[in-house]
Amino acid sequence: MRKPKSIDRVGNLTSKILIMKAKVFFVSIMMSLLIMDLHAQVTYQVGQVYEINGVKGLVYKVDSTGQHGMMMSLTRCEKDNNLWLNDKKLEEWEIKAYSAKDGEKNMQSIEKYINENKCSWEEFPLFQWAKSLGEGWYIPSSKELLEIKDFLTVSDAVNPKDKAGEQLYLIDTLSTILKDAGGDGLTFYNPASDIKWNKSVYCLSSSTETVITDKKGRHLRFCLCFVEKPTFAFIMGQYIKSSNLLKYGSRAVHKF
Repeated sequence: MRKPKSIDRVGNLTSKILIMKAKVFFVSIMMSLLIMDLHAQVTYQVGQVYEINGVKGLVYKVDSTGQHGMMMSLTRCEKDNNLWLNDKKLEEWEIKAYSAKDGEKNMQSIEKYINENKCSWEEFPLFQWAKSLGEGWYIPSSKELLEIKDFLTVSDAVNPKDKAGEQLYLIDTLSTILKDAGGDGLTFYNPASDIKWNKSVYCLSSSTETVITDKKGRHLRFCLCFVEKPTFAFIMGQYIKSSNLLKYGSRAVHKF
């Protein structure tokens, strides 16, 4: 018995639709593989802006291939949130964020502390801000912060010479790179008068807690401070909660 023509037409149309869907699926797979391959081929140098899949930052460290490394956030933590701790009751407690090598481990230690002690990320404003940037962003460890110092003070990408052959100040150059990428520049400010410094400074905070305490039993956290001119960096362990030095400018980092 012969099938009606209408049934044949439906069958043919169904076959065509299935073939078209298969073609679309195949093309999408090939495009995804092509994009992945292009991403794998992209190389970076320090001082360049990394931007892939919505993740954007300033590269400050790369491996020998130029395809993997570290970037710092284009934006900075605003002064009202740039605190390691936001609760005086926690100031004398050990958070056990002791990793000097990997800030991600310190973020995990803080998260564990929060879960075990019924705290919240709001009591750790600096780290809450880093989390708000998206997956993979965290506050650098002391070692990672020192790598940023090397980038700021040694890298030719950040410290070129002007037309007269004079070395440009690192902050001027880096601020330009950050602003051109849509980020925040590095802003110096005058510290509290009791510190007795005559020059403006710029400070970055790490996620590394030390076992050292001050006379009141408060644990010190590692930070890095830069004097505006002449350009050099120095390191100081500073109790972050009470420090006017750490109100501005801290950055998050991201691996790639």
